[in-house]
Amino acid sequence: MRLFYQHRNVPHRICQLLPRRLLRSNLQLRALSYTACLHGKVPVKEAKVRKRRAKFTLDELSKGYGGGLEQGLISPDEPPQPLPPIEDVPKRYPTVIAQALDNITRLPNCVLFTRVGGFYELYFSHAEQWASRLGLKLAVKKTTAGNVPMAGFPFWNLERFLKVLVVEEGQYVAICEEYPAGNMETTDPGEAQVKAEGGLLWDRRIARIVTPGTLIDETWIEEGENHFLLAVEQRGGEYGLAWADLGTGEVWCSQCQAIELAAELARIGPREVVVPEGGVEEAAVKRVEQAATYVVTTHKGDFSSVKATGKIQKWAQVIADDQDADSEALKELKKLEFTAALRLLDYVESRLPGIQVKLQTPVPRKSNEVMGIDVNSMRGLEIKTTLRDGGSKGSLLHTINRTVTRGGKRLLGNWLTNPSTDVATIEARLDLVETFLTDKSLREDIVALLKTTHDSQRIVQKFSLGRGDADDLVALARTIEATNSILQRLSNTQQKKFDAIIARLEVPLDLAETILKSIDEEGLRRQQHEVADVAANMGEPASPDEIRESDDVIDGLVGEVLEAGAGEKRERKRRISRGIQNAIAKGIATTEPDGEETWIMKKTASPFLREAHARLQALREAKGHLEVHLRNKLNAQSLTLKWSPNLGHFCHVKGKDVSIHGVTSVQSSKTTRSFLHPEWTKLGENMVSMRLRIRAEEKVVFQNILKEVFKNIGQLRRNARVLDELDVAAGFALLAREQGLTRPKVNRKVKHKIIGGRHITVEAGLREQGKTFTGNDCFIGDKELLWLVTGPNMAGKSTFLRQNVLISILAQTGSFVPAEHAEIGIVDKIFSRIGSADNLYNSQSTFMVEMLETAHILRSATPRSFVIMDEIGRGTSSRDGLAIAYATLTHLIEVNKSRTLFATHFHELADMVKMEKKVACHCTDVSEDLDGMGWSYVHKLRKGVNKESHALKVARLAGVPPEVLAAAERVLKERKEMEEEQYGFYVEDDDDYTDGEGFFDAVFA
Repeated sequence: MRLFYQHRNVPHRICQLLPRRLLRSNLQLRALSYTACLHGKVPVKEAKVRKRRAKFTLDELSKGYGGGLEQGLISPDEPPQPLPPIEDVPKRYPTVIAQALDNITRLPNCVLFTRVGGFYELYFSHAEQWASRLGLKLAVKKTTAGNVPMAGFPFWNLERFLKVLVVEEGQYVAICEEYPAGNMETTDPGEAQVKAEGGLLWDRRIARIVTPGTLIDETWIEEGENHFLLAVEQRGGEYGLAWADLGTGEVWCSQCQAIELAAELARIGPREVVVPEGGVEEAAVKRVEQAATYVVTTHKGDFSSVKATGKIQKWAQVIADDQDADSEALKELKKLEFTAALRLLDYVESRLPGIQVKLQTPVPRKSNEVMGIDVNSMRGLEIKTTLRDGGSKGSLLHTINRTVTRGGKRLLGNWLTNPSTDVATIEARLDLVETFLTDKSLREDIVALLKTTHDSQRIVQKFSLGRGDADDLVALARTIEATNSILQRLSNTQQKKFDAIIARLEVPLDLAETILKSIDEEGLRRQQHEVADVAANMGEPASPDEIRESDDVIDGLVGEVLEAGAGEKRERKRRISRGIQNAIAKGIATTEPDGEETWIMKKTASPFLREAHARLQALREAKGHLEVHLRNKLNAQSLTLKWSPNLGHFCHVKGKDVSIHGVTSVQSSKTTRSFLHPEWTKLGENMVSMRLRIRAEEKVVFQNILKEVFKNIGQLRRNARVLDELDVAAGFALLAREQGLTRPKVNRKVKHKIIGGRHITVEAGLREQGKTFTGNDCFIGDKELLWLVTGPNMAGKSTFLRQNVLISILAQTGSFVPAEHAEIGIVDKIFSRIGSADNLYNSQSTFMVEMLETAHILRSATPRSFVIMDEIGRGTSSRDGLAIAYATLTHLIEVNKSRTLFATHFHELADMVKMEKKVACHCTDVSEDLDGMGWSYVHKLRKGVNKESHALKVARLAGVPPEVLAAAERVLKERKEMEEEQYGFYVEDDDDYTDGEGFFDAVFA
């Protein structure tokens, strides 16, 4: 017979050795109390009655029970056996934290945000590392497995913290969302048991991994900017490139040589570059100078082995909803381009596991169809950003941008970095600009209509990714209406120049009519105001995500009610209760079920909605009648029918009516009382049911509209491209009118003939200061291939070089140019060697960087290229620098045969090339007063050579101390006298001549 002992403060093993009964005379020390129960024989209550308190000495206990102490044996026939060792129960983290730890381990390069109710939470090292940076309080969550560092923030702050981590810190953020339990199978036995017991209502899984290149519709994306994700593949010295903007769905592909990779990266401007793991591509993209502007991500997989049919089929699935999808266009892609496109697609799908990815057909971009602009030119010419601070203000794009739509600005940036080399394309763009310039009324009408449009490229892409809402549908409908008005306005002009554009426009007016007849715009505005009020009360600005969150919660409740069976009423009520409580906790604007509701769809959007709203109105009227009936029946004139999440449908009275009899109170105070009444409970439940059925029908109507959108998605995208082109052309026309620009004559020759050319960005800055710009002529490419430009510091040599290259870029973009006359032969590539900077991180001095850039130009320039070289050889000694400058100049005119502008302070170069017919010398100057006290720059170029740099004048303007200037003048005078005495003439800046021979003999002996 087995004994069980209940004891205090004594280990279990010692209790087994205690006697059943002891004589009181032998007990001197009270040690503990115990209870003996005969298992299966004595009831628990009876065992408690039979408790005995025993006293004994520790000496007796230590004698091994041989001194008269009776042993408590388990069985008189069996010797005592030790108890089995106590097994340690494995300690487990709570399910949410265990899932988070698994995700952190699985995604080591990501910061994990885990959704828990109305909050996103960070755990473990992520909380410790980022809490302070995000301004969050670091807390500790106690669990049986140990303390867990954690931090959290309300869900409506998600985009704010995504911007900090993704944009400012360059991190990847994995977002783990909640999903109702049962929608996802689990292989974890522990988790399955929790589900079976009804303890786990939510599953969590990664919905999206946000990286700098996979942004879609975040509110903090710069307006009119592309966020490109680029994939790179390399085979045998050639690189395949594929890049996409997930926000618009546009995809491009190209192929280039290794030497052109840096230029392609500068032209594309990606935010993230995806390369094969362990390949040479990673080192290649990290070596380029602008690598700091993007993050590099490695992605596993060998996509080169995929068969051609498999490649096309994979992309066909992605673009299945786009009527532009064309398998023949896919077949035109080169193998390396297609491999890069597959890596791009696979990476995108891995970053968006909760979204069905939809992209447009990849468009091949051939290098001979666009002007090549190398990385140094992109930076030095300040096409999209400035050298000063890397911002856009002061750049060429900022200066010429007159677009009024986001899509137009994106297209303008694309054209500026990819000027066309096709004369027909350029002329078509110039024709459109000229039409808008000459017809002011037409331009103003088109611009006014464009201002009423929305970014339909991004809207359509949002629907493709399943992220669009009712607001987007209304915006799309308004854009369709504006497109139709633009079509009518262009048709009324009866100008043949618009025939091609009119032919491309096909307006789905039926879709716009369906949307506007279905969606209640006033209801949408009320909902937005409600959400904004809630957010304002919480101290946060309202965002589109909050509004969508409102709809998501309601949709979830609707789905739960409709899907629940008759035998699941208790579970249904529990889940609805939790949903309502979550909605309140998350600050979502919901109205009382017995009050006025904000509807998304009009009552006439479908026959069912018309009938349902009529029934709901009848129930509201029945509520009013019931309220009057209960007031009279219960003799309580203050009675009102109300609803709350906690009490449900209840009757409320106040004042003298609180003493009402015959009802059961659910809440009361001295002056108020709330109670339930079966008639109001039944009526209220009918009203709630009808509202949920209306919500469900609204969702059905919304989905039906989306099907119509998908049918027209290809045409909507084509229309968006036309609107963008019209926006850019109208902007160019306005710019030409404001700045006095001229239409250039573009041809296939290699001539560059500019009369009165100006630097459009510098001129804009001078105009703000009330100053004027001095124009200059330039004639190269015909008889003279190269102009050698000399002159004082700060007199405009570098400006002259840059303005001529920018004029070529603007002309081939399709814009009028800042000149009195411009005749431009197509330029295939732009090269520039301007400015000075070192690259100490890669152990490259200023002169080394200069030589690397020069070497690239000399290897790559063609007879159709345009080259500008500023101050070659100034980073070393005068003799070495002069020799390098001379050799570079002769190589450009004899080997490359490129159109070249060559600025230098080596005045001796003019004497060295004076017999070269393909070289012409021009210079700027300084005009001094008769008394020599005052002077000014002469920015107008003249033929000849200026051998005075006037560096001390510039130093005086800069505020160099007078004593330093005096010392410099003294040294300069002494050096001039010494050299005149030694050589018979003054050699400026020469430093190493000891014999009496002439200067050139000394240099080239």
